[in-house]
Amino acid sequence: MQIDSYFEDFKRGEEFALDHYIQKYIQKLSFFALKLTKNQEASEEIVCDTFFKLWQDRSKIETDSHLYSFLFRVTKNACLNHLQKNKNLPVFESGYESFEYADDQDIQYNIIYAEFIEMLYKELDKLPEQQKRVFKMSYLEGCSTAEICEALNTTTSTVFYAKSKALQSLRKTFKGRDFFLYLVFTWLF
Repeated sequence: MQIDSYFEDFKRGEEFALDHYIQKYIQKLSFFALKLTKNQEASEEIVCDTFFKLWQDRSKIETDSHLYSFLFRVTKNACLNHLQKNKNLPVFESGYESFEYADDQDIQYNIIYAEFIEMLYKELDKLPEQQKRVFKMSYLEGCSTAEICEALNTTTSTVFYAKSKALQSLRKTFKGRDFFLYLVFTWLF
């Protein structure tokens, strides 16, 4: 991971550096938390708490890459704690103490997923409005074709056409960037 020029300012307690990291990672952490909790409100609260814990534990953070890992591990553990309230999952401490004990393989998968979703949203913004709306409703929100037709006041053939055009465009974009990203995209969609 590239060294961030804000890191030393962050370590000294400069709040503008914390704001930098919030802007840099909030979207990825939000996707990550939402994927685990399936609850928008809970994921937003978890991410806010994660940045609070980062600020509190900044003296323990050794490098920029350590900061990045800390954010995802604390978020993951907080998500698992949230899920434990509804199910009988083991409780994990969500502070710095549990930092070394999180499952690296699982967290790496979820980090990659969050980064991919962030890239996907950036590419979706480049699509025509109807293709973007249909794709989001269908693949990201899980709406049926009938629900999309009703919400957008359109026909089934228009929805199928918009979905196919959006998929075609996104496949082309991801195939041109990186083979791994293309595989992830084709696997998910």
